[in-house]
Amino acid sequence: MNSREKKKLAKELREEYGVKDTLFDGRELLQSNGDAWITTRECLQQNLEGLKIDSIGLQAIRGDTPTVHGVQLLFNTAELTELSEEEARRFTDGEPLNKKGRIMSYKKHPIDLAEKTEDGVKRRE
Repeated sequence: MNSREKKKLAKELREEYGVKDTLFDGRELLQSNGDAWITTRECLQQNLEGLKIDSIGLQAIRGDTPTVHGVQLLFNTAELTELSEEEARRFTDGEPLNKKGRIMSYKKHPIDLAEKTEDGVKRRE
């Protein structure tokens, strides 16, 4: 992605999840059909001839939605809902929590995106 595309994606993620506009600074993004992989310039400069690989980098976005890996890697600057240890366990087990927010965290580390339910929120499926 060029710098304009990266800024546009960062803006969309800021508006949706509250991350900083500098989200992709120092990182390279590769995009295809609404999916995005994040990597480093150094990785892209390596000679990968003869290696059998599926993709270069970590898939950060799938179908215009951040992946678990993308949330955990990139969303430490986002608006987080802090969970207790018990709540974090329940959340990762898929149980609904009486909480608000889009991104659940434990010890200030993002866990995953939440989706709204009648009982509050639960880990997205």
